[in-house]
Amino acid sequence: MAKKQLVGEEINKARAILELHPLPPHHNESLQATLCDLELHLQSHEQADYARMANLLRGAEAELEADHPVVASVISGVIRTLANMGI
Repeated sequence: MAKKQLVGEEINKARAILELHPLPPHHNESLQATLCDLELHLQSHEQADYARMANLLRGAEAELEADHPVVASVISGVIRTLANMGI
């Protein structure tokens, strides 16, 4: 449970950063949807496809890195936490 809690904390950080550093609508909607899916899977007892979500986040991180480095950095934190879970 502690690992899931760490991912949840990283998701909360990402949302806080998104409030401070808004993204263009298409990036924001996609990233918010991925974070929401990840959060729902963390709360579920079902086996989630965390690898797929990590790949989606990596794609978002790569797209945002040049123009939105602060947001990309916090996404990287979520990815690192997932990696620490063995994903």
